[in-house]
Amino acid sequence: MKYSVIWGEKSVCIDYFGDIENKDIESAHFELSGDERFYDCQHLILDISNCNMDKVSVPELELVVAIDLGASKTNKYLKVAMIANDQISIEKASAYISQLHLHKSPWVFKIFNSINDANVWLDT
Repeated sequence: MKYSVIWGEKSVCIDYFGDIENKDIESAHFELSGDERFYDCQHLILDISNCNMDKVSVPELELVVAIDLGASKTNKYLKVAMIANDQISIEKASAYISQLHLHKSPWVFKIFNSINDANVWLDT
């Protein structure tokens, strides 16, 4: 597994590490949507700052987008912070967010370069 899921009170964080592929992202999002705790979450952190995203193809993440859109029907008010600190990761995070906005996801997204900045935003 190239990710870890860390549950908090009303929050969850997925930390990715190593060389990530689309199947790793799919597995992580299946794990989230399959856990009943996710539907009580108010915050989601997707930390892609410690992984290599070169093999990830955002246009081929349709399954992840579909999983997230399905989850948004039950959990409509989720704030999603993405942590990315290199140009490739920022571009791929932005493209993923654009896909969800295109499909009218009610979730609020923002990209940060540090977990501290993300936590400040999530707590507001």
